[in-house]
Amino acid sequence: QINFRFDGPVGDKQYGRIRKLDGHDGRIIRNTKLRKGHPVLNTRPWTAVSFEELRIIEKKLGVQIPSGCLLENIVIRGISNFSRLPPGTKLVFPQKVGGQQVILVILEQNTPCRAVGDKLQSHYPEQKDLSSRFTEAAINRMGFMGSVLSEGFMKVNGIVEAHPP
Repeated sequence: QINFRFDGPVGDKQYGRIRKLDGHDGRIIRNTKLRKGHPVLNTRPWTAVSFEELRIIEKKLGVQIPSGCLLENIVIRGISNFSRLPPGTKLVFPQKVGGQQVILVILEQNTPCRAVGDKLQSHYPEQKDLSSRFTEAAINRMGFMGSVLSEGFMKVNGIVEAHPP
């Protein structure tokens, strides 16, 4: 099971109420006076990817993506076109563990980045241009980032329901 608090999955690198603007915040940086390193509310303490979409990326690249390499907290199986769900979709985990039910909300699509591609490349140094090929293969297949609406323990291999807005 995974312990989801409002600040994200306990023990995860992205856990916390506050984060600093980074290279993935181009839209915020372009549209405000805030700059890289400025503290902001952490609206993306978790990342989910689709099992089926991962298989598509692996097939295009000809390599297996190691678990966690994409910085994902959750791998979802069985929701077709997962990465095309609209922002505001609630991921409801109906089984209550310890009397609490985890509900996550999708806030933004996760886009493939060079840093994650470089991490994958480090697993396969013999593969030429894997990092850049990854970025292209993963477009619209990287799942989502979002916030926790209801905290609790998520059961591994449990059921999830997607409720679009």
